Amino acid sequence: MINPKTVHGKKLALIGWAKDDEGEDDVSVFSGIARWNGTQLILDRGNDNLDFNIPNEWLQRLKSVEDEFKETLMNADYSISFSVDNLPNDKASEYILTTLKWPK
Repeated sequence: MINPKTVHGKKLALIGWAKDDEGEDDVSVFSGIARWNGTQLILDRGNDNLDFNIPNEWLQRLKSVEDEFKETLMNADYSISFSVDNLPNDKASEYILTTLKWPK
C-alpha cells in the first residue's frame, strides 16, 4: 500500500466507473492535487471546484500511474478507482455523498 504522505502535493486522479442507461461502461476522471493533513487525504480540485475528502477505506486502492496511462489520466502521478451507482432510497445512508459531479 502506498503511504498517503508520499502523495502529498502530487497530481491525483480519481477514476469513477459506472454503467450508462444501455449497461455500457461509463468512466469519468476527476483530477487535482493530493493534500495529506496527517489523517485525511484530500483532492484539491482548484478553481471553483469543491475539495473532495477521500474516504480512508479508499487509500488501499491508491496506485502509481504507469507512463502509458498518464495522458489519459490528466498527467496524474497517482490514481484511485471507485464505483458509482444510482442511489436506492432504502440504502441511501450506506453510500458516500461526494462533491464530484458526473459530466453529461
